[in-house]
Amino acid sequence: MSSHRVMRQFQTMRSFNLGYCHLAGLDFISRMKQTKQNSRTATRRRPYAAAYVNATTFVPVVVPLKLPRLRLPFDKHEWRSAVNELCAPPNQVFLSDELEIRRSSVTELKGAESNKFRITHRIGYVAGMKPLWEVVIIAYSAQAKLKKFCVERRYSNQELNDIHEQLVAEAFARRIRRWLVASLLARTGILRFSDILVTSNDKLWRRDEDFHGLCFEHLEVAQKMKWPPIQALSIVLVWKWLQKVPGFNNDFGVTEVGRALAAFTHLLRRRHPTAVGEVLLWALFGLEALYTRGTSELGAQLSVKTQLLLGEQQEFKKVITRMYSYRSRLTHGDVPIPMHYCEYDGLAEYESFLTEVEDQNYVAANVLLSSLQALVLRNATELKFQWRIVDGPPNSVLIR
Repeated sequence: MSSHRVMRQFQTMRSFNLGYCHLAGLDFISRMKQTKQNSRTATRRRPYAAAYVNATTFVPVVVPLKLPRLRLPFDKHEWRSAVNELCAPPNQVFLSDELEIRRSSVTELKGAESNKFRITHRIGYVAGMKPLWEVVIIAYSAQAKLKKFCVERRYSNQELNDIHEQLVAEAFARRIRRWLVASLLARTGILRFSDILVTSNDKLWRRDEDFHGLCFEHLEVAQKMKWPPIQALSIVLVWKWLQKVPGFNNDFGVTEVGRALAAFTHLLRRRHPTAVGEVLLWALFGLEALYTRGTSELGAQLSVKTQLLLGEQQEFKKVITRMYSYRSRLTHGDVPIPMHYCEYDGLAEYESFLTEVEDQNYVAANVLLSSLQALVLRNATELKFQWRIVDGPPNSVLIR
């Protein structure tokens, strides 16, 4: 090997080693800087001895309309019974991993106090006008504070108090919202809510306008079709079942039943009229999580398995097939749809779209609701199906 070649190899190795050492040195310095930064951040953060906050979540419950020509699919006494149960949550509702809660209470605002609160916060007003419906306002209150509250030193005491108040109010409202989910699953069509106000120490931190519940028309459709069965359950019974569903208290659906439950909560929102197709999509997300396996014959799986759990359809036997077919057409762009800002609701095309999609919405939402209620009554958090052979006519067997 020539001396020049040896020298080139030595220089190449030397430059590689120097470059490697240079990179390693940079990496070491970077890690040292990050450690110092974390150390400085840790020293800047300190636990803050926060005081208890008076947290209140106001829940306006819509009173059924008193119109002579409007026949509700439930009795007014059922509504009053549901409100009374809504006002009596179990102690477990006020237990939290985030908060220390004491002196919890539930109060129904009466008469002038309720009217003043509604006018002040314009609960349920449409275009500045007072709506036809009345509300009963339920106040869920407690003294609460965060169990752990570490903050940076750069905030003033007043800023720290405000941050702590808002976090406490929203964490407390999350507990109440889960109780409301139980009530809307137990008394669907009977209970409905208006804007929910999240407050602490008389400060309004948040206004939830998208947590209303399903309307009583869902009960009407189920009664007309005589399927699926929708029942008025105990709210406490549903609450106890929800505590067994993995992920529920983290507001996330992680199992098949949990994902179906999460999809159901998306049906409770208030929507723009042209966005009604979302209801069908969310409902079928939940139904497929419960009933379907694999990627083929999903509509057939739904049709068969829903009848196994909810009972056989005596009328409207192809309703599931039509509903699933319409969903496929809608998601694949085969259905004419209005613009989001379309105001020509008198058009025949607009009426046709709303009528067809709402019909399918009622079916899909009712089947999902009824399926979840069936699991509550069975105290089950899993839904599994299997085939079995049973006796049949002579020289034959039946597989179910």
